[in-house]
Amino acid sequence: MRTSLAEAALTEGVTPDGHTNVVKTVTAVPQQLGDYSIISDVLDIETLLPIIAAQGKELANNAGRLIDEFIQDTLAGEDVGVMYAGNATSRAELTAADTMDLDLVLKATTYLASQGQTGERFKIIMHPNVFLDYAKSSSTNTWLNKLIYEDFKGVKDGFVTSGVNYDIYISANVKPFAVTGDSNFNVYPTYAFRDGAYGVGTLQNLQTFYKPFGAAGTEDPLNQRATVGWKCMYGCAVLNDLFIVRLETRAGTDYEWQESLVS
Repeated sequence: MRTSLAEAALTEGVTPDGHTNVVKTVTAVPQQLGDYSIISDVLDIETLLPIIAAQGKELANNAGRLIDEFIQDTLAGEDVGVMYAGNATSRAELTAADTMDLDLVLKATTYLASQGQTGERFKIIMHPNVFLDYAKSSSTNTWLNKLIYEDFKGVKDGFVTSGVNYDIYISANVKPFAVTGDSNFNVYPTYAFRDGAYGVGTLQNLQTFYKPFGAAGTEDPLNQRATVGWKCMYGCAVLNDLFIVRLETRAGTDYEWQESLVS
């Protein structure tokens, strides 16, 4: 809901006309998400680790990543405005030189501040590959180094640095867009937003399940399998497209997500 400003000063003793609020209904279709892992009796016996607890922790991490990607699917849609790096006007036009820098970040925060939210700190979420370009860019380098070495208190919850009216967080779970054609490359989204930009509705809270060996009855007559799993049901929608902007850039270094370094 957004309320317009009064159109005139009050006249003594006269009730003003007032105005009607405009309320926009935003809907989101919930989707059920979930996963589980099977643990064999042999693995449970032979491993030195508390394998069931360890698997539960890993599934919790996977649940967080999947829910985050589900939210990103909404923010990657047409309801969110886009600013491209350099002179590009589309994702396919981005060149290898069109990477993240301070100028693009300031352009985004200036846009957000121009929507009347000048008293709030904006949040910016970017991929580590993108933050590397931001930190190395000539327009950023001097003040960023000063900020990090003089005032930096350490990384917490992905926070890496701040600007005049924004805080930057990094996440390796930010999903790039794959551009295919004459040359194939990744385009990385960076999300700049303020509170109230989007909402997540919960129809079914996150639940976890542990089924011990033999819980399947005749389906597991030798008690060979136990399972650990989770499920939830979420819906996500953009609540105010004036409160969020998506920056799209290339990355000078394109490290990819690796599930494991152990082969």
